[in-house]
Amino acid sequence: GGANALTMDNFPVLPSNGFLNTIWLGNYSLVTKCNSTIKEVNTNATIVAPEQIKQQTLGEARFLRAYAYFNLVRYFGSVPLIDSLFSDPAAQNNVPQSSAAQLYAFIESDLTFAAANLPLTWDAKFAGRVTRGAANGLLAKVYLTQKKWAAAQAAAQAVMASGVYDLSTPYDKIFREEGENSRESIFEV
Repeated sequence: GGANALTMDNFPVLPSNGFLNTIWLGNYSLVTKCNSTIKEVNTNATIVAPEQIKQQTLGEARFLRAYAYFNLVRYFGSVPLIDSLFSDPAAQNNVPQSSAAQLYAFIESDLTFAAANLPLTWDAKFAGRVTRGAANGLLAKVYLTQKKWAAAQAAAQAVMASGVYDLSTPYDKIFREEGENSRESIFEV
């Protein structure tokens, strides 16, 4: 693991790096789970929930899918864009790669939807659950990665103007258990 970790930190990351397969599989597993959730919310008539709850659920799934694709595009560049489940699972083995531009447009779309449909905060019992601030924060990072400065500024401003976050947690506590999910935390895993 040590040599794999060093090349991840110091570059170049070679195809032989043992961490790459784990990153690929983990992120595509998350994409599949999100696509499954999206399909169920949109098509399963036995799900009884108010429309707002369904939209929040879709927002959470689309945030996580965007997060996975953001990881994939940064590590691998062009990757297959899979935005739904396949009736024949073998068909997903032949999906062509999408360009980085196509992937970023997809990520932006998912995060924009998430930001519009997620709450500003959750009850304390749901600490760590994805919020509007997390969607806008990740969207700002996506824009920064693409050098879309004005869009990044607008997304970051939406986080700052929400009144939910600030830099008040003492530095000696922020990286300890007592600092988890503090007002400085926009998205924690």
